[in-house]
Amino acid sequence: MDLVLVFLPGFILTFVRMVTMVSTMMVFGTTWESRWARLVLALGLAFVVFMRAPHNPVGDLGILSFGMITVREVVLGAVMGFAIQTIFMTVKVAGSVLGQEMGFSMSRVMDPMTGMSSPVMGRFFETITYLFLLSVDGHHRIFEILARTYDYIPVGSPFNLEAMVEGLIFLTGNGLRMAFSLAFPIWGILMIVNGTLLVMSRIVPQVNLMEFSFALRILISISLLSVFMTSSAPFIFGIFDMVFDDTMLMLRAMAL
Repeated sequence: MDLVLVFLPGFILTFVRMVTMVSTMMVFGTTWESRWARLVLALGLAFVVFMRAPHNPVGDLGILSFGMITVREVVLGAVMGFAIQTIFMTVKVAGSVLGQEMGFSMSRVMDPMTGMSSPVMGRFFETITYLFLLSVDGHHRIFEILARTYDYIPVGSPFNLEAMVEGLIFLTGNGLRMAFSLAFPIWGILMIVNGTLLVMSRIVPQVNLMEFSFALRILISISLLSVFMTSSAPFIFGIFDMVFDDTMLMLRAMAL
């Protein structure tokens, strides 16, 4: 019993960081219905990580100091979870940009992960990315990064806030750059199609192109997506590597 009480603070802090990371990554969503799945996954991962290398905060832990350390663990967990979630935010932005040009901006679906509505194309790209991630065992890499956070920044240890901010800015900037790079081929073709339809409407004003322009854009977009999604798989895998590598670099820089 005494041994349990000795290691209990360390396990609680390990679980707090893990549950924050899992919740921020939105693996099982953020809705109330998925709370048990997130808790069970975080509890299991925290137990495995803690048993691998049990660690307790150094020093006398009062209520105030334990609360401050807990807040620090929550911040670290949220940062790491957000870094991994950048993968899906990147492809979702790319899908939203394409959906706007395809004429799907008014069409939205309920996102079961967040409980909020999201663009159709953004949700489509996000789902495809989940399948790609599982096909290359990317979830194993995510679990490895979650475990590495405890190696570089042990429970209760401080971390470099400046390196954290710089890492998040760099990661977000790279994510936006790759999002527009992913959407640009189809977006460029659709811009050419729209420009052609606009010229035709000026040349032949008697023909109402609005009657079939939306259907034509959707047809062309779906045809392009059927070809583009297979050829763009290596690029999406590159997004995985970019996010994983940048997250590890940020984690190393944050370690004091």
